[in-house]
Amino acid sequence: MSQTLNKILIKGLIDMIVFIEFSEDDSLDEDSSVQLFEGLSFELQKLSPQEKSSLIDEIQILSNVYDADVADFVRSIPEMFGLIN
Repeated sequence: MSQTLNKILIKGLIDMIVFIEFSEDDSLDEDSSVQLFEGLSFELQKLSPQEKSSLIDEIQILSNVYDADVADFVRSIPEMFGLIN
């Protein structure tokens, strides 16, 4: 995959995670959100250590495009999804 495609996909993934995390409880079922996050975490565990490291680096870079409170959350995504040991 090209670097451009990777960046676009990672940005889309971050946007999805942010949307789910910051959605009002009445607009998105909490159990479904948890199930989605657990499934995503499971899939991300399949990445090699090098791939995890690259993903973490890109998440940290992309966190700068968000407002401060959201950026702090974005920077916590690697830990939240078990990418950091």
